[in-house]
Amino acid sequence: MNIKRPEYGLSEKYLARLRKDTILNLLIIFMFWLVFNVLFKDHPKYGIIKVLFVFVFLAIAVAVTIMNAKRVRKAETIGFTLTKDALLYCDGKKTAAYPWHHFEKVTVNENRISMPFPYEFHTKEGMFLVHRQLDRPEKVLMEIIKRARPYAQIDEKIPEVIKEDDNWVKGLGRML
Repeated sequence: MNIKRPEYGLSEKYLARLRKDTILNLLIIFMFWLVFNVLFKDHPKYGIIKVLFVFVFLAIAVAVTIMNAKRVRKAETIGFTLTKDALLYCDGKKTAAYPWHHFEKVTVNENRISMPFPYEFHTKEGMFLVHRQLDRPEKVLMEIIKRARPYAQIDEKIPEVIKEDDNWVKGLGRML
């Protein structure tokens, strides 16, 4: 599985947080190891228990490190690549192609308040959303809408231009 980094991927801030999670998880495991050692230090077989704890917590630490590394690698490949003929979306495992002429409509779903831009893209292949941790979502959204406009019905609530500092939460205040 050799998937390259997409043109519009997840933000570096989010990816850095995922990388820091590995360190934090290892610190938590180390703290549990210390707590277990303190709890069992008066046990008559503490020498055996101590060795067992070292191996058990070391195995847990290795497993957590491997799982976090896979999670970061997967997150690095999530995103969109815009081509002349289609929008390519990679979810970390496989890449789906959405040809521009398959776009049917772009709507605003006001119930998705956790999304910076709650736009739903409906195509013949199904509906998709822009990942909420995407880097520069305003840029990719305008590119997708611009290329889908000849084929899709665009909701009138979607502005012609989305400014970089604009987002759905700020826009929600203007609409209420």
